[in-house]
Amino acid sequence: MISSSPDTDHTIHVIGGTAVVLGTGALVAWMLKNKRVVSTVPNPFSNDQITSTFCAALPTITRQLNLEVATTHQVEVFERTDSKELLWGMIDLGTNIVLLRVPVTYRYHIRLYDHWKLRVDGNRLTVEAPPIRASMPPAIHTDEVVSHAVRGWARGSPSDLVAQLQREVTPTLCHYAADPKRIDLIRETCRLSVAEFVRGWLEGHMQWRADRFTSIQVRFPDEQELPPAPTLKLLS
Repeated sequence: MISSSPDTDHTIHVIGGTAVVLGTGALVAWMLKNKRVVSTVPNPFSNDQITSTFCAALPTITRQLNLEVATTHQVEVFERTDSKELLWGMIDLGTNIVLLRVPVTYRYHIRLYDHWKLRVDGNRLTVEAPPIRASMPPAIHTDEVVSHAVRGWARGSPSDLVAQLQREVTPTLCHYAADPKRIDLIRETCRLSVAEFVRGWLEGHMQWRADRFTSIQVRFPDEQELPPAPTLKLLS
């Protein structure tokens, strides 16, 4: 039994029928010794807290708003033709042909302050990351662009056709970059980049180790199921 006197800073404990008077400091020490004090501080890496812990840490991990997760370098080829005829096709005036070879770098990112969800499953951390987005516009390597023009035998200069094609390059490349089929080609690179980013955070808090987290599995919002294998595993 425990009782307190309103006029004193002492508490009376009855232990085995013996009354013991303890001051406040002694009471705390006694309770600690007898394991009567239970911590109410939540575990920041528990399943209930880990998403909040991770999101709160983002400003300290990086000052960037976007995390670049993949880049790919391609050479895109654009071609336009323009034919003219007279007398309902009886006289062929020739065809102007313009071809552009455009080296381009596509970059992909996720927005760090979009929705994240982390889930603890034993030693595995499942990460539901924000969607993969194409960085716009793609980076055209203008110093490496190669153009080739062919003038039809009875045609004027194809310069207008060249200018038309050049105006179409950037919008077309933006369309290419956001194409789901193209994103699928770099999806696994993006997945690994996210896992490495999360691993760096875990390492900073001494949570990436054999008795804590040993694998990370990343899923993006457009995926119905988790990949069959972990994205990243702790090397033994």
